[in-house]
Amino acid sequence: MLDGPTLVLVGFFAFVLGVTKVLSDNWTKRTLIGSRVSDDVVRSLFRKESDPEMFAALKWGIVLVSLGLGLIVSQQLHTSFKEPLAWGVVLVFGGVGLLVYYAVARALLRRDAAAAPQRHRASFDEHV
Repeated sequence: MLDGPTLVLVGFFAFVLGVTKVLSDNWTKRTLIGSRVSDDVVRSLFRKESDPEMFAALKWGIVLVSLGLGLIVSQQLHTSFKEPLAWGVVLVFGGVGLLVYYAVARALLRRDAAAAPQRHRASFDEHV
């Protein structure tokens, strides 16, 4: 599928993109601070309502576990992956995993909003 040189090239490209994003975000924040923007704007830039990386890790963890469970169930049904039933079971479990993620993430955001109602509330769509 991916041979060695291709995998290295893709990894290097992802690394360069990540470093570019971090540097550009840092440059933007420094420029805003240097241009004497109000303290409220600077605080809003550096404050994180909820950690987006946590939500991404939560989503992929739940989805991959549910896909794994779908694979286990499809193997227990003694079907081969040439049959649509096996793929259907895996995809249904993946969909259920996404629905579980949505419910858990929404509950976490509501809990955070209820714990600190005076803070600026970020919308759910920004984190999902």
